[in-house]
Amino acid sequence: MRTETSAAHRRRRAAALLISGALLTLLQGCAVMRDTAQFAREAFDPGVPGPQPISADAAAQLSDEQIIRRLEVLTRSLEDNRTHAAWWYYGFLTVNAGGMVAGATTAAFEEDADSQVFDILNASLGLIGTGYLLGAPLPGRCGATPVVEMPFDTHAQRAAQLAAAEEILYDAAGRARQRTGWLLHVGNLVLNGAAASVLLAREAYDKAALLFFVNSSIGAAQILLTPWEPLTAWEDYRRFVDTGATQPTAAQPTIGIGPLPGAHGLAVNVAF
Repeated sequence: MRTETSAAHRRRRAAALLISGALLTLLQGCAVMRDTAQFAREAFDPGVPGPQPISADAAAQLSDEQIIRRLEVLTRSLEDNRTHAAWWYYGFLTVNAGGMVAGATTAAFEEDADSQVFDILNASLGLIGTGYLLGAPLPGRCGATPVVEMPFDTHAQRAAQLAAAEEILYDAAGRARQRTGWLLHVGNLVLNGAAASVLLAREAYDKAALLFFVNSSIGAAQILLTPWEPLTAWEDYRRFVDTGATQPTAAQPTIGIGPLPGAHGLAVNVAF
């Protein structure tokens, strides 16, 4: 009887410890998830200088004339960036999807084990890149079309248009700002390094180097070629809202031929 009681006591104690451990792990897991989410929010925050986009309710407090003038500036900026954004987005979407399909296809017919792993890793990296572009499509790739296609008949509808246009340009400016940040570049190297480490473990050093350097270079090009114009366009738009000025914030580079100061002859003059 005493033995049964002792055994039951040990079972209850073990169960209590197990439950306590599970609760502690859950709480720690929640804390880690919360910290990770906070880090992601801070890391991926566009960090665009100035106020954030206006809400539809706040835009409704503006006059029709103010809304229309702002929409003119915004739609012009979005259309100016449209070609670069579309070429970047659909171009790199094709590159990533092409790498995914090519890697998967060649892996299916490859007989050499190292080459097959190489192809599978390339297909996996292409899948990740394609998923990223589809999951987080580039703002502004359609120009001002999403705004123009919205209803425009009432004051509230025009206010909603203004809010949507500001949101698109602001998000595009955020992506432009991220292209020079550390997060995407480090992530690019870590991702490709992790893939290459699989080949290193197999002692396929040449294939590991090829995988890492080719895919890292493509990733770096994708990041650095992200349209940069929206950041300046957003700053110009905010300056227009604050002052009514519509000229660019920075002087545009000019080149010409003029008289050489203090001497006879001509000189090439460059201003920027």
